[in-house]
Amino acid sequence: MTDNPANTTPGDEPTPVNTFTYSPAGRILAIDYGTKRIGLAVTDPMGWFTVGLPTLDRAKLNNVAAVDAIVTACQAYTLKRVVMGMPLHMDGRDNESAARAREFFIALEPALSQPSGKAIPFEWVDERLSSMEAEDRLREQGIQPSRNKAMIDEMAAKILLEPFLD
Repeated sequence: MTDNPANTTPGDEPTPVNTFTYSPAGRILAIDYGTKRIGLAVTDPMGWFTVGLPTLDRAKLNNVAAVDAIVTACQAYTLKRVVMGMPLHMDGRDNESAARAREFFIALEPALSQPSGKAIPFEWVDERLSSMEAEDRLREQGIQPSRNKAMIDEMAAKILLEPFLD
């Protein structure tokens, strides 16, 4: 059986997933989407700092299963916004990774829906150089990025949240 990234068949909608819990006083979730791993981080309730969440291994998850894993990882949090990195070329052009990120958003979108009919706000964030910066920050902490790939993705997700901190 092949992996169907959006878990759909032609003409079908994505399989329903669990949903996040919304609150206007909630946290912001960042998703650093990648083909091998998905880095996750949330802000604290006051929006002053970031907290990394466990990195997901993409090898074992199609897009819908990955969304369910993200929702499960965030069960203890109410969210006011979700941001996700958009991987673009340095000159701003689209690439294959950006197309995959958009496919992943198709699976993520139902999880943003709320019983009220409104959706948790979603925003794309430019993630150019976020992984390189994450590696630099890990080296500054004495951590070898080449031996800690999951930490790179977690740190990259934390970097995506920095513009949102108070």
